[in-house]
Amino acid sequence: MQRNDQRHQDILRLAVLPLLGTTLALLQGCANLTKPAAPVARCDQAAVQFALGQSFGPQLEREVRARSGAQQVRWLSPGQMVTMEFNPGRLNLTLDGRGQVVKASCG
Repeated sequence: MQRNDQRHQDILRLAVLPLLGTTLALLQGCANLTKPAAPVARCDQAAVQFALGQSFGPQLEREVRARSGAQQVRWLSPGQMVTMEFNPGRLNLTLDGRGQVVKASCG
């Protein structure tokens, strides 16, 4: 009886230990595949409230981008369809029918 128990233990050692080692190696390899988190984009809408009432154009776009820190500026015309996904690095400028900025918001 003792001999059978020893034999079962030997079989378990020979079968389980290599599998355990392989599993640990695979898990370690997967851990190294994760990318570092990208820095969160910022947009400071308070810094661009000066643009309200101004006519939109390339110069104003450059200035609001620089002041807000936004990576992207999107201008929205009246009645324009827009996507609703939130982008923390995007500045949205809402224009009226004359092309003047009526709202500045991030997202």
